[in-house]
Amino acid sequence: MESRLETGADQSAWRLELVRCPDCGSENPKMKRCLKCGHTFQDEDELDLVKVVDFQTDELLKKGQEEEITIELRETPEFEESSFPKAEHGGEGTLNPEIHDVMESLVKSLSMQLWSVDMLQEGKVNEKHFNRLYASYSIRLKPCLGRRNEMLEFARDLEPLETKLDDAKVRIEELEMRRAIKDVTDEEYRVKIPALKWDIKHYEEGLTKRWAEINFLEDLKSVASEEEINELKVKAEKCIEAMNSEDSPWKGSPETTEKVKEALEDIKACFEGFGYTLSE
Repeated sequence: MESRLETGADQSAWRLELVRCPDCGSENPKMKRCLKCGHTFQDEDELDLVKVVDFQTDELLKKGQEEEITIELRETPEFEESSFPKAEHGGEGTLNPEIHDVMESLVKSLSMQLWSVDMLQEGKVNEKHFNRLYASYSIRLKPCLGRRNEMLEFARDLEPLETKLDDAKVRIEELEMRRAIKDVTDEEYRVKIPALKWDIKHYEEGLTKRWAEINFLEDLKSVASEEEINELKVKAEKCIEAMNSEDSPWKGSPETTEKVKEALEDIKACFEGFGYTLSE
């Protein structure tokens, strides 16, 4: 189950399905998990379809433009599933699969929102068409980035695990010392030592898993190649320059211009969240 825009064979109809999470009640694009609380949608029957937004391009485009638009829509950037590193499922020290899903959705949403702005500024779609593309992609990037930031904040909270690990190490040292001075019997030692060693192993594995999650969530290259990221970065800088330059050939209506600014601000925030600085 994935968030999707459904298109007809002639590229004339676009559909976005929004569903309500049965756990937290938030609205989401239809996908595997809720972007807010992480609830896994096990069955489509449990989903409450909030609304379906249909975009009919043939009602918006003049006949002379339609062929050009259809050709350009096929240039939509795609990421091959096989190019993403796969998170292992289950077991100690492995990535939560939701982390991979959110990061993958994030880079796809970033790519699509940037693509729609670039298409408008290049004159390959008109404002009416862009407004409908914006309506679908603008609701995806922010939730994905927000969920990623929540996951990263949680993973970085290492102090509770570190405290428990230190405490377990102290207790095992204490037990060893008590055994050396014969303050505990050998039988009591044999009973207590396995549990303490298990605690230490458990907390060390927990910290290893957290660091793996931190490294994965901090690096955009976890789900996209360096070449793909550089291409997105160059395109984003070009779009920002076109937006800010008085000499830019693209001039939009005040309403559309405001939407382009908001889209570029979201794109910039996304790059900055991963440590990239965009030149303006």
